[in-house]
Amino acid sequence: MNISNIRYKELDALRGLAAMLVIFFHYTMEKPEANLGFNLGITGVDLFFIISGFVIFMTLNKVSSGREFVINRFTRLFPTYWTCVTITFIGQIMLKLAYNVITIEQINFDQYLPNMTMLQYYFKIPDLDGPYWTMIIELLFYFLMLLFFKARLIKNFSIVAFLSMFVLL
Repeated sequence: MNISNIRYKELDALRGLAAMLVIFFHYTMEKPEANLGFNLGITGVDLFFIISGFVIFMTLNKVSSGREFVINRFTRLFPTYWTCVTITFIGQIMLKLAYNVITIEQINFDQYLPNMTMLQYYFKIPDLDGPYWTMIIELLFYFLMLLFFKARLIKNFSIVAFLSMFVLL
């Protein structure tokens, strides 16, 4: 078996744990149950980011070009994200129409279209749904990794990251 095709079940387990932490966090927000430790669920988001940082190097070892990396990341992120944003947008419209908060004539795409890019923050447009803030972080991380990949610095990434800490401090 090629080492690049190995699936780490431990990472899947950690992803599951991270998902459960996030679910419990959101489910108990502003409820007394949050005091049982579920208020620490934001740690699930941190865990997702850590896993993503670890896994990206395995992904970069599999690709032969920056173009392949971009296509891989695009097809992995955007179709699901577009589906979620569209469902959120339609759901919000249906709720607003049902409660007579807006009329059909008042529906516009000023928030929806920028959200479809994952770059709504830079357009100063609010996220359609709160958790969408994480996507710009992931997108920027992938862009940074692409730059390291193109500059052939991936093998020396630990040195670059270590030196960057001193610059950022």
